Amino acid sequence: MASPTVFHAVVFLLLLALTTAEEDTGSEEKIVRKRVIVTHGIMAVIAWVVLAPIGVILLRNGTGKRGLRVHGIWQTGTFIVFTAAAGMGIWLAQTDGKINQYHPVIGLVLLGLATLQPLGGVLAHSLYKKKKRPTFVGTGHAYLGFIVITLGMINGGLGLNFSRKYVTDSECIAYGVIVTVLWICFVTYLKITRGKAPKKEEMAEEKSSESETPHGASLGDTDQITA
Repeated sequence: MASPTVFHAVVFLLLLALTTAEEDTGSEEKIVRKRVIVTHGIMAVIAWVVLAPIGVILLRNGTGKRGLRVHGIWQTGTFIVFTAAAGMGIWLAQTDGKINQYHPVIGLVLLGLATLQPLGGVLAHSLYKKKKRPTFVGTGHAYLGFIVITLGMINGGLGLNFSRKYVTDSECIAYGVIVTVLWICFVTYLKITRGKAPKKEEMAEEKSSESETPHGASLGDTDQITA
């Protein structure tokens, strides 16, 4: 399931980061700091470039309660990964006296917006069950999710530029190219699947609404809850 997958990914990234600076010379403090920087960057990029878009795709391909549950669990794992990365970033920025610069500020904004998403998703689902139609909250949750994912991808590139001491120009260019391609693919997927997943979900719910859902309430609109 999603939780073990996210957990294993985080463990792998931590081990990778811890070995990255193994051959570095200098004080122990500098080595530890570089390891934290590498871990922060890898975890944040994985959260916004890989995990969050997959969470949307899982919802679009899911059906009924199971689809919503998988989406919620997966995106919760994504939020945990990013929160850990953000904590490292806050520590780094504070110790460097750079907390007011562009990359940390955008990161804090992302953390705040990401914190709202689980609450928005639950509220949107609850309102949809009651009103049996798309709601303003659901639409806001969907669009905010897309904005947060996009901003997270952009801030990853800004983070590389922010830490030019540890990265090369070719690495920055490679990140920009790869993320741009992935973002275009993600947007294209959302366009193609728009309106398809809700129909599939509604068909499944019609068969089980009497036994599973009081008053025949719908279990959600995947165009409404996308991130």
